[in-house]
Amino acid sequence: MKADPLSLFEEFIKGAVGSQYVIPVYQRNYTWKKHKQVQQLLEDIKKILNHETSRHFLGSIVYVITKTDFIVREREVVDGQQRLVTMFLMTYALKEIASDNGDTQISDYLVHNYLENNETGEYKYRLRPSVSDDDAYYDNTYNNYANLVSAIKREKIYFIRNDGSVYCSGKMCPTLIAGMGKFPERIPVVRDDYGIRKITVRECLRFQGFPDTYNISRDVSIEDAYKQIGNAVCVPVVQMIALEIMKILK
Repeated sequence: MKADPLSLFEEFIKGAVGSQYVIPVYQRNYTWKKHKQVQQLLEDIKKILNHETSRHFLGSIVYVITKTDFIVREREVVDGQQRLVTMFLMTYALKEIASDNGDTQISDYLVHNYLENNETGEYKYRLRPSVSDDDAYYDNTYNNYANLVSAIKREKIYFIRNDGSVYCSGKMCPTLIAGMGKFPERIPVVRDDYGIRKITVRECLRFQGFPDTYNISRDVSIEDAYKQIGNAVCVPVVQMIALEIMKILK
């Protein structure tokens, strides 16, 4: 283990070019409250801006490099996720303020230096939240929820592409893949009375042809459950495909 004092923005985030901080599924949900922890952090930042203090100790952030190659590194956050996610959210807020004021230079600087990597796939964003938090995080940071609301209709199933556009195959479910477990943004979405949401594990099982009596063990994490479903090919589906092939052959 290596411990170093680092500036959060200039060294920890900006200096980690090509890296993605991943909040694993075993971490608790994002729980910081607006008028409690977030307000206290804002007060501490205000003291720095007013020159009442020169710096603020945010606390330790512990991570483990779980994947590395010549292009990207995954940094799994073991401790400090609440603080890290909050700072990313604040950075997105600053980016939005700059955009609204027409200052694209600052907005672009924040995006390219702190928020996004020079990637187009799953490693585009420098922070990837856990499955349980990813809806709220993406809604608040990628400024795309309003567009999704207007594009996604009831009684249809959609897949959201990396650029934020949506693909609809009517009432047919897009292909369920094993990558849903590691990359929750690949889980198809629907719209119901509560808004836009990802289809559940049970709904995925139904699409795969499993009966409602089939259950995945409670010991299996939600990430692994989606992965198992994406890898599965059950008998009813094979039978249905075979029947359709026979119709064509006849």
